[in-house]
Amino acid sequence: MSKFDPYEHLKISLNADGSLTRFIKLPTSPATGDSGQIPGQAVVSKDFILNAEKKTWMRIYRPTKLPSNDNSIARLPIIVFFHCGGWIQMSIADTINHENSNRISNEVPCDSSGGGIPAGPRKPAPRTV
Repeated sequence: MSKFDPYEHLKISLNADGSLTRFIKLPTSPATGDSGQIPGQAVVSKDFILNAEKKTWMRIYRPTKLPSNDNSIARLPIIVFFHCGGWIQMSIADTINHENSNRISNEVPCDSSGGGIPAGPRKPAPRTV
């Protein structure tokens, strides 16, 4: 039998009620929201509530320099970004995922989005949406 302990590896512990305690707290980055654009900022982002009761939300990223065709704004593809963490750890608001989404949106260029759901096992995933 393996001596590998997944709880120790993930730095979590299982509580008596079936929920998890997470011991790693990653730095987070806020969305830019509706506030004024910072000079030199390549991407703006905004959070949208999908279902307040289930605490699900989405962050949308959009490049500030949009390509244009014949003096009209071009339509951009949309990329849905499924961030790492496997619904156990991490969020789209974690700085590493936020920066990845910024980079994708700027370099492609495209609108990108990532979902935020309560981390399992508090809720079965991905049925919380």
